[in-house]
Amino acid sequence: MSSRPDDDLDTAHSSAPGVPKEVPPPQFSLGMLLLVMVLVAVGAMAARQLLIAAEVPHRRAIFVVVVVPLPLFSALVASWLARIMRRWMS
Repeated sequence: MSSRPDDDLDTAHSSAPGVPKEVPPPQFSLGMLLLVMVLVAVGAMAARQLLIAAEVPHRRAIFVVVVVPLPLFSALVASWLARIMRRWMS
């Protein structure tokens, strides 16, 4: 066995300068899966309501109230997911 610590595989990969640390893939918990399922279900119900509201004249107010805040809501969800991914990757 060599006396140099770089020959040891464990220390060579974990402490060698210039060698990037391996980042484990994100672990999705049961809670995260449930959240995704709820978001998909709510999105499907909203899409159905939008299609109904677009066809029925007296429900056009629902169409406007739902469609106008969609870009803001999408930006909020995207920033929230980006923050979660940054936390997982660090």
